[in-house]
Amino acid sequence: MFQRKSILKICFFFLFVFIFLHPENISAAEVPCGEPGSDCGGSGGGSGPICGNGSCEAGESCSTCSQDCGSCCTPSYPSAPSPYAPSNGATVNSLTPTLYWNMYGTFGTGCPQINAFRVFLSSNCSSFSDISGALNESIRSFTIPSGILQWNRTYCWYVIATNNSYGAQSSTFRFTTQQGSMLTSDTVTGDVCGNGISGRPDQSNVSNPVTFNFSFSQAPSSSFVEARLALLPASGPFAENRDVVDYATIQNKVISSQSFAARYNLSDSTAQILLPNGPSYSWSSPSSSGSLSNGFNNSSLLNINIDSFATSSTNWNAQFNVRFENSFPSGVYNLYAYVLYNNGSNTLTAYGSPGVYNYKKLSTVWVVDMDAPSASISSPTAYETNLFGVNWSATDTNGIQNVFSYIYSDTNGATIRDRTNPSTPFDIVTDGNPKSYPADTPNAGINTLNLGEHLYSDLTPSLNAQYVFRLYAQDNACNISETSRSVSISDPWVLSYDNTISVNSGFNSLSIPEVSNFTVPFTSDTSGPFLNNFATISGNSNTPALRNSKINAYSINYLNLATSLPPDSSFSSWFNYLLNLVSLNSPSSIVNFNVPNNSVSGNLSQIFNVSPNSKYVLIQSNSLDLNLLSNSVCDIKALIFLSGNLSIQPDLTKSNPSNGCIFITAGNTLIGKGSDKTSASLSDSNPAQYDIVEAGIITNNLDIPVDAIGGATAEYNKWDGIYIFGLVYSSNLSLNRDLNSFANNLQPAHMFRFDPSLLINFQNDLAKRSFSIREFVK
Repeated sequence: MFQRKSILKICFFFLFVFIFLHPENISAAEVPCGEPGSDCGGSGGGSGPICGNGSCEAGESCSTCSQDCGSCCTPSYPSAPSPYAPSNGATVNSLTPTLYWNMYGTFGTGCPQINAFRVFLSSNCSSFSDISGALNESIRSFTIPSGILQWNRTYCWYVIATNNSYGAQSSTFRFTTQQGSMLTSDTVTGDVCGNGISGRPDQSNVSNPVTFNFSFSQAPSSSFVEARLALLPASGPFAENRDVVDYATIQNKVISSQSFAARYNLSDSTAQILLPNGPSYSWSSPSSSGSLSNGFNNSSLLNINIDSFATSSTNWNAQFNVRFENSFPSGVYNLYAYVLYNNGSNTLTAYGSPGVYNYKKLSTVWVVDMDAPSASISSPTAYETNLFGVNWSATDTNGIQNVFSYIYSDTNGATIRDRTNPSTPFDIVTDGNPKSYPADTPNAGINTLNLGEHLYSDLTPSLNAQYVFRLYAQDNACNISETSRSVSISDPWVLSYDNTISVNSGFNSLSIPEVSNFTVPFTSDTSGPFLNNFATISGNSNTPALRNSKINAYSINYLNLATSLPPDSSFSSWFNYLLNLVSLNSPSSIVNFNVPNNSVSGNLSQIFNVSPNSKYVLIQSNSLDLNLLSNSVCDIKALIFLSGNLSIQPDLTKSNPSNGCIFITAGNTLIGKGSDKTSASLSDSNPAQYDIVEAGIITNNLDIPVDAIGGATAEYNKWDGIYIFGLVYSSNLSLNRDLNSFANNLQPAHMFRFDPSLLINFQNDLAKRSFSIREFVK
């Protein structure tokens, strides 16, 4: 008790000091409660309620008893709510509709603050009653309880927002209750593809035809008359997306968009379909069975009165079985239903007032896709030797659901390897049986996740197999399209034209492509590829059957003595043997030469210091190698004997048809890479570039290496072949030109053509003069 009095004394002391020092803060009417002259709800002298008892009493105010009232509260008005549904003047088909409003402002200030909504309703739009009580400020709708509304009456309503001090009233909306049918469900059956899309009817597993179902319920006092279904595009110039739309708008848009609408009449159990009639529409004649096609012949109503249309006093389950033809416009469609009924006094549609016939949008959205997916397999791209790329592609507007991929060939056992993922390559062993979907299991390993370029190599190139890459693409409508690409992978091959090829040991792993024609720039003969246009001599079992010769298709396995030195010769090499022959036959033509720099180019007459267009036997006087650089020209008639090695960098050409050079080497001969390169992938219109050597070559070993087009990576396109116009004789022959795995089908990588001028020029110089005497006895 002592402490409380002491504290009060201290408080009054500071209050007194404050008033004394700041008298301007207190008016004559504002004196502390309990003091003479205070006004705390009664006459002076503090006879009213006690100031400071913790609550505002009658007569107390913030200016006189702020310690009771707390901080001063100034109330303000809330913003008015905004009703929006049912729309003003709407017709509702329920006795328990839900009313909706928005609140775009604030609730203002209440003293104290208690925010709430209240809904008021009137059956005569003059006397309103609170039908909701206080609703939490977060609520923006109220469903009218049953027992309040009656059918075929007009009601007015508004909402008040209150903060406990003030309230704000919304504008007044009105609605009319009308007894009518209500959409209760809608579904689609026959969606066999499973994605809500109709595909082309001429393909299997598509969702076409489909059955659109919808159900309406109504009061027992009404009766159903007819049902209609319409499809409208969801986008485009004739799109429709509103929830409720009048029948004339719907049906005009059906005709404009060339979509579909049909109706069933319960009164006579007939069906009709919407037809174009000039710029407007008309309904077809009623039909009680069969099917009806619309005027665009792009869709049909099927199975009239075969499907079930269950009706009762309160429900109708309507079904429309529709087939979409290939010409039906592809796109996304909204579905609209129209149910006509009679309530005893009016013929009405659901969601419509008397005389206004409306379609109601269903919850289902349907897609029509009459465009097959795009499937493609690219032409192969050749990279490094026996590595090529093939691009698999499948696209569709509505998405790709599946792809089915195959690789097969015309040759049993031909094997191709997928090297796309270096860590997990896999082999595909093929046979001669074509593969197709759905009969065969896909074997190429392509799916929707790894479409794109795949890298392949042929593990059996000697089989000269023709592979077929085949792709089936299935879109989300289950439409399927197919594409295939034939890939002929061939080893480089040899063509001998106006010539005869003779190889003692035969040809190993030689393949001639199985194509109808070939193209080379040196001959107009473009018939099927062949090895030689006369005969293949000393062949073996590896020689390509029926393609070894154009004129005489045969091969004989025997030792060709023409490839060996004559039995009576005392020489062990062709170099020494032929050098001896010319020394005996043409000693006056012999010129010894010594080229100081073994890498030379230009006219051979200048290199060997002889007269152009003249005939010589040129014999090397030292053992240096000879390297003829690019674009050298044989402008003489010469037998050139080299005791070292010979290197020819193409091109080496003749200055005129009568000239010609034959190189006879004791060592080896190399025909290197030329300077001209093919600049683009090979095709019939873009043949390969050929390095040219117009000369005869007689040597121990002839090596013709690959001519590769180098790039920034390790991948190469090999495009340049070799053309030798002259003659070739070599104990060992290494042919390595490669146009690439696919260009080898179009052209030979190596072409040999005999030059008869060489025989004419040197027939006497290289002739062997001998005779024998035989006796004949009869």
